[in-house]
Amino acid sequence: MFSTQPVSNGFATDTDSCALRATQTIRVAVKIVLFVTLLLAMLSAGVAHAREKTDRIKLKNGDMITGEIKSVSQGLVVLSTTAMSTINLEWKHIASIDSTFVFQLELADGRILTGTLVTLEDAPDMLKIESELVKRDDVVRLAPIETRLLDRFIGSASVGLSYTKSSDSLQTNGALDATYRGERIHSNFSFSSISVDDSTGTHDRVDSSLSVRRLRPNRWYGAAIAQAQRNEELGIDLRVSAGGGYGRYLRQAPDREITITGGAIATREWLIGSEPNETEIEGLLEFSANYYVYDSPKVSFSSQLLIYPGFTDWGRVRSDLDLRVRWELISDLFFQLQLYSSYDNKPPVTEDTTTFDYGVVTSLSYDF
Repeated sequence: MFSTQPVSNGFATDTDSCALRATQTIRVAVKIVLFVTLLLAMLSAGVAHAREKTDRIKLKNGDMITGEIKSVSQGLVVLSTTAMSTINLEWKHIASIDSTFVFQLELADGRILTGTLVTLEDAPDMLKIESELVKRDDVVRLAPIETRLLDRFIGSASVGLSYTKSSDSLQTNGALDATYRGERIHSNFSFSSISVDDSTGTHDRVDSSLSVRRLRPNRWYGAAIAQAQRNEELGIDLRVSAGGGYGRYLRQAPDREITITGGAIATREWLIGSEPNETEIEGLLEFSANYYVYDSPKVSFSSQLLIYPGFTDWGRVRSDLDLRVRWELISDLFFQLQLYSSYDNKPPVTEDTTTFDYGVVTSLSYDF
């Protein structure tokens, strides 16, 4: 009796095996990253170093508050107190700051200063850090120089769920974001996953990236970046990229930040149901803008546009756009609305794929 089952050739078997291994690899990597990031978040929240609460802040209405300054960023002072736990104060409402601890200041003109803080009585709009005098309104970011690694991490986690009865479509999403700030190094890790389950099956979109910036004078910085992505809508089982470049803060102010980065990356793609492509060299152009409003409730707007013009695959252009609005519901808990899109004018898989993928995501986000 002869079998009627088709016999696969060696090439098809190897291709399927490669695609399966790529899928399994990214899923395992996602779980590991998720676990490590959550572990860091719990450790930083649970065993955060607490120094003496002797920093003194005087408000413009005359009130004096003593506590521990955790950070000044995006126009907001985070102060840990004994009687009132952790409170947020708007930078514009503060008349003076005095502390015996060492801080790092980032100024609007790009300078980075380190030292203790004193507000001069005869010049209340100025801060003295060591021997330097700076205008308080020029301070973009201020952070204590922590000795513990975990104390230098801040971040947020979000989760969302939506269901559409007419199309019997269930969408789940989750994201993690962690930022590390050292004296000269700023790094950020982000991870997001969107899964849509409908009548045609399950479609996944996963994005993860690690970026490191080495701060330079006059608001310049060197940048290194690594990315891993999966987008079934565009036929991508796994895309891995790594590279670097140079960038600049075009605008730094307590309520806004605009940056631009240029460089190059090496990219390799594993396609759904096919063998991996050759490693390609692409250009990298990143533009980001953030705006913050802290008159209650706290609201933030962020945008990021990434463009990848092909160098070895000349004529191919990819892009990713991410727009987000966050609205605080209660302390550290936010409602988040996100619009994302991905474009590829020459997708590597032409059958049953599209050049454009987009979506809208709603979620609850918690800052830690």
